[in-house]
Amino acid sequence: MRVHYIEEDSCTIAYFPRTLRYFVVNETMKDFINAVEEGVSRESIISRLEISEDQYDAFNEKIRVCLGDNDYLVDEYSTKKLFLEKLSLNISNDCNLRCKYCYANGGKYHSSRQIMTQETAHRALEIFFNHFDTIEKVALFGGEPTQNMEVIRYVCEYVYEKNEKTGQKTYLGMVTNGTQVTDELIELINKYDIQVTISFDGTKEAQDVARVFANGEGTAQVVMDNIRKLQQYTSQPASIEVTYHKYHQENQMKVMDIVRSIKQQIGDVDIHIVPMGCNQREPIKELMLDNLDEFLDAIDEALSEKGEGLSYTFLDCILESLTKKTPSKYICDAAINALSVSTNGDIYPCSVLTDMKDEWGGSIYNENVLDEQQFEYMINRYLKFNKIENEKCSKCFAHTACFACLGMNAITNGSPFELDESLCELNRQMLEKIIIKLNDLQREARRNELLA
Repeated sequence: MRVHYIEEDSCTIAYFPRTLRYFVVNETMKDFINAVEEGVSRESIISRLEISEDQYDAFNEKIRVCLGDNDYLVDEYSTKKLFLEKLSLNISNDCNLRCKYCYANGGKYHSSRQIMTQETAHRALEIFFNHFDTIEKVALFGGEPTQNMEVIRYVCEYVYEKNEKTGQKTYLGMVTNGTQVTDELIELINKYDIQVTISFDGTKEAQDVARVFANGEGTAQVVMDNIRKLQQYTSQPASIEVTYHKYHQENQMKVMDIVRSIKQQIGDVDIHIVPMGCNQREPIKELMLDNLDEFLDAIDEALSEKGEGLSYTFLDCILESLTKKTPSKYICDAAINALSVSTNGDIYPCSVLTDMKDEWGGSIYNENVLDEQQFEYMINRYLKFNKIENEKCSKCFAHTACFACLGMNAITNGSPFELDESLCELNRQMLEKIIIKLNDLQREARRNELLA
């Protein structure tokens, strides 16, 4: 699809997926675009629309630029084959919480509770740093990574020494539940500049319903106390990850209410809000969302208050696509820009897919694993599931601005390659609404300029 029309009350907006451009059109321009798309000749268009040759040339130049060519998607893998954006190390297959919506089965995924040894961490780092020219980020993941402080320290030291030796900068990140902030952890965060993401569901009530200790007690107070402790002694946390679930919905907690609450409680941090995913084999009905309308409803308020920093990742990803106009060929970073190593040294496309046998890419205990057939097979499966070869994606007007988590597809639908239609529809509706809102804002800005 090379053009999609968005009907607003007062106008029609032509959106061009290949170039992520859009503008308001009248009926003549709309007919012109459709005629060009259909391959109608120059003479026939001029005659049919009763326009001059100069008007045709001006229209045609603009439309050709907007329609784009066939080579319009950015193939990150082919251009950065020896560049890895993120290496996740699942250093703990254990967790001190029992969150009700946990996709990782209480932190152990589909194997036993264990932690990564220093030997496994060393082998993983050696293999990946020797293979890739650049690794942008090493992410410490779990389970709960703070269950394995010894390996956190070892990985930090390894990456620091590698940076000193090569002159490159690999960043360190960690996703934690925020319940175990020790003096040792604070020391490591400060010394190695670890970028910390804390999982917190926005309010005490929502947190205590879903994110609980093994004994069932809520975690909100402990997490908030530890966030304040981090802020007192470090520059962290850098971001907060929120799972939006039924409690939010039933208690009229809008997406922007959560964003505002986090900003008020914690300050200027990035906020990543995702709708609750659910394993179809183990549905947590009490927390499942009825719909995703709140993410759509948040757009007007978020864009209106953008200058105040009230936004969230889901929205920002679409905005970034429209702004940078560099559409990605791939639906998700898994196996393209990101790889993961489990506690026992197995390689997967991303941490969410840990212990899923069909997604296994080999073991780091095979020193040539990244050159082996199994790893290549895993990579190729994800390379083929792209927005061109996937017929459903290629026919969708939102495919150049959308994104999805293939790991959550696997959890929700049983396969990473089975798209969640509810999220696809949300992407389409959000894109249309964002374009309408941006067009309104641009029109208002022009009007204000004229009145100034």
